[in-house]
Amino acid sequence: MQARDRQINDVLRSERKWCETDPGVAELRDAFDPYRPESIYLEVAELPTEEEMTWLAEVASITAEVRGEELDELPEIRIIDRWDLRRLGCIEEFVIRWLVGNAAERRLEGLEAFKHLLTPLSRDFSVAERSGVWLPLVGGAYHAVFQSARRITIIGTRPLPEQAADVAAHEFAHAIQDRRSPFGQLRGFGTDSTDANGAARWLVEGEATAITSIVLQHPAWSQLVEEGQWGESENAGDEHQVFANALRYNNLVSVGAQESPYSGGSRFIETIREAGSWGAVDALFMDPPWTMEQIMHPEKLDQLEKPIKLQELTRLSKLVGGGWSIPVVDRMGESFFRGFLRRTLGVDSTAAELAAVGWGNDQLSVWTRQDNPQEALGVWQLVFDRGFHHQQAWTALRLWIATHSEGEAREALGVPVVGWDGPAGFVRLLQQGESIWLLAASDRALADDLTLAILDFPQTPYWSRG
Repeated sequence: MQARDRQINDVLRSERKWCETDPGVAELRDAFDPYRPESIYLEVAELPTEEEMTWLAEVASITAEVRGEELDELPEIRIIDRWDLRRLGCIEEFVIRWLVGNAAERRLEGLEAFKHLLTPLSRDFSVAERSGVWLPLVGGAYHAVFQSARRITIIGTRPLPEQAADVAAHEFAHAIQDRRSPFGQLRGFGTDSTDANGAARWLVEGEATAITSIVLQHPAWSQLVEEGQWGESENAGDEHQVFANALRYNNLVSVGAQESPYSGGSRFIETIREAGSWGAVDALFMDPPWTMEQIMHPEKLDQLEKPIKLQELTRLSKLVGGGWSIPVVDRMGESFFRGFLRRTLGVDSTAAELAAVGWGNDQLSVWTRQDNPQEALGVWQLVFDRGFHHQQAWTALRLWIATHSEGEAREALGVPVVGWDGPAGFVRLLQQGESIWLLAASDRALADDLTLAILDFPQTPYWSRG
């Protein structure tokens, strides 16, 4: 894990150096107006040419036909050169507003702080600096930019490669979705917990991917591709090293990551369609899944299964002294827990899946000291549907700590607590009643005080699902 982290940091340092030295970045930064953040987007986003609009309109028509709906008016369409997107990725304030969103940014900061305490991951690089090295050959986005005009952005260098047509079909599918069920009203989308937001994303991206796969088989599609004047579909020349670094970064950070909402979400949508029709998919947009658990196990949709209700954790910080920030509180979900075991902790994929499958609910709370943000503590409570699922999760987490602490365990108030004093934080793993608790703090005494506070926390029975 440490070798991989060093490789990631090497790529990110290279990106930071590029951001600091590229003259185009400096020009955009000078033009950035924090009161009109959209203006910097308009600095680099160009309108399609007449020829581009011709094939874009044809793509929109085929996409609407496949979905059985009408798209009478096309959203505004802009095209951004991928190098300009990379430059935008260097500007922190813009990335947070345009790509991440302020609410999601705070959740990400809390999660990064917790992961840093568990493993020696670097926190020296911002979300903006990370975003630039995802530089795509061609990509797209559908969004309501800063709550204004609904817009499709196509990313690529002109003349656009033929993959741009595939991307456009996917984004037009989003426009159809938003027209039918406005994203701003979709439960969980963008503003709720990581888990609920993940479920909404898998629904949205999964349907768009499923629609696109059908569009690519439409009789008119091959003619559109054959008649188009497309650019190169592969990287070449001086760009090679930049894209090699981007690919290397993608490969490094995706090791053991959660499954993509595009491929995984598409399979979920196909499962729903096989059991019903597009009408069954429409119904899901009216009443979206509550959790990723329902996406990963579609049979649980009919069971109307919601997460097990948990007690509030906010009072825990008071038990270890005052002066803490308002906590970042999040529900991470089954999919995240599985990916966390594999990607962050390096647990075997089979063991990770067995551990996560019985997820019932979780809550992650992260606090930082108000007068010293480097002093942090995190509490992650996990509960499961049944006792044997609980034991599988405990075994997987216990195995991870054992590989770092040589199996060292100790008793605290009669309860076994597994501890690891790592290079970045002090980690404690314990079972209390029907909950598993993973604790991490920047100070050993703080970790132990937090452990005692958890052991004194009221025990609640959770294994009530069969």
